Amino acid sequence: MRRTCGLSRKRGHIRDPRWSCYYRALIGYHTTTDLSADDIHRIGLDEVKRIRAEMDKIIAAVGFKGSFQEFAHYLRSDPKFFYTDPIELLHGYMVIAKGIDPNLVTLFGKLPRTPYGVRAIPDTSAQNSTTAYYQPPAADGSRPGYYYVNLYKPEARPKWEMAVLTSPRSGARPSSANRPAVRERRRRADGIRRMADFTAYAEGWGLYAEGLGDQLGLYSDPYSKFGQLTYDMWRAVRLVVDTGLHVKGWTRQQGNRVFHGQCAQKRTGYHQTRSTATSPGRAKRWPTKWDK
Repeated sequence: MRRTCGLSRKRGHIRDPRWSCYYRALIGYHTTTDLSADDIHRIGLDEVKRIRAEMDKIIAAVGFKGSFQEFAHYLRSDPKFFYTDPIELLHGYMVIAKGIDPNLVTLFGKLPRTPYGVRAIPDTSAQNSTTAYYQPPAADGSRPGYYYVNLYKPEARPKWEMAVLTSPRSGARPSSANRPAVRERRRRADGIRRMADFTAYAEGWGLYAEGLGDQLGLYSDPYSKFGQLTYDMWRAVRLVVDTGLHVKGWTRQQGNRVFHGQCAQKRTGYHQTRSTATSPGRAKRWPTKWDK
């Protein structure tokens, strides 16, 4: 895409007139739509407003007296929201993951035959690994899929994130595990249709499945529901900051302030703004689901 727009890596800057061409190409690649940067910025702002209103309702419902930032600190620091034993944390993930399975028949007409398991991320890589991820099953059915969860420092891994992580985002039922397994059942399809993964489809399916958490009973307590909203907010803010940094001339400090002001996750602002600054357009994977 850089070559198509005549844009070199060294000159990839917002003031370069070719940058808008490159950024439009990134939007098309990640979303498979003709949305403009302004469209995506608007979607992000609208979603931030909507999600924040839902968050404020939960804060009021649990009787918390304080600001949004104080509530976020409470969620990140009160011992009742954390396990202290890695084995208990693993068991908690297993209970959530396997508790989803019996309810899937009420939502999906076709379910994958391929089983999946829940495993701990190996100690050798856990310290530098993500919170959770899914390893798809083998294409020939010789190996099941596995949902890997990070047990490193359980005292830093809040319980209120576990339901939303286990639903679709990291790969357990009903989305990321179902999606490649159902796709694998199309054995008569060509190789690209069976094995290729397109960002808008993968992330759109994940967001759709995440939204099924209420019907699956995943967000039965207000804190788990708040956890789901924190991830929705994180994505909405990324839409705003991505377009802000790469189209509207924002500084990183402006991006940091938006992340810190709206997101409940610990250490979100600096790291996420840096990631967004160095990977333009990647946050555009999510807006098509919200806009339809």
